[in-house]
Amino acid sequence: MSEVLIAGCGDLGAAAGSLLAAAGARVWGLRRDPSALPGALEPLAADLLRPATLRRLPPVSTLVYCPTPAQHTEAAYRDTYVAGLRHLLAALEGAPLERALLVSSTSVYGQDDGRRVDEDSPCEPRGFSGRVMLEAEHTLCSAARGWTPIVLRLAGIYGPGRTRLIARAAAGGAVQRDPVYWTNRIHRDDAAALIAHLLGRDRPPP
Repeated sequence: MSEVLIAGCGDLGAAAGSLLAAAGARVWGLRRDPSALPGALEPLAADLLRPATLRRLPPVSTLVYCPTPAQHTEAAYRDTYVAGLRHLLAALEGAPLERALLVSSTSVYGQDDGRRVDEDSPCEPRGFSGRVMLEAEHTLCSAARGWTPIVLRLAGIYGPGRTRLIARAAAGGAVQRDPVYWTNRIHRDDAAALIAHLLGRDRPPP
């Protein structure tokens, strides 16, 4: 974990990168405009959809892939999570990569009939986002050659700037649905800490 590249280094990536840097890793934050990155991260200006900008990447041992699509459309998702990932993995060919972590989503499951869902549940995505994320997972795992792929399926992230549901509940506007509808959320700081935890393990679960 000594040399880490965080690709698509937005809010979650910057938080995770700061934790990794505090643990002693050298961390690069890759984004189109890296000027707003925390000082602990080394800025790397590049565009995941333009392979020519990825030609001079540092020789990293660890990759964290956590970009955000520009739009909530199937085309934007596929560009960001599948094409962008393929471009980056091709650019890292020959790097001393030991592990790569993809921040995926629980949308790959898709079950909505009241069943309990866990890591062993079948992936049956119903929406385009889940289907594309599952394709990105397969892209990462099929590309692994001598390095370990890790898939982290997060539920909806809340935290700084993402407090809509909390504010609604605090104002007495709790959602009433029949039948009862369950949802999961994870705080940005907990998600960042989980990324750092997984990358700090000798043998992280896949």
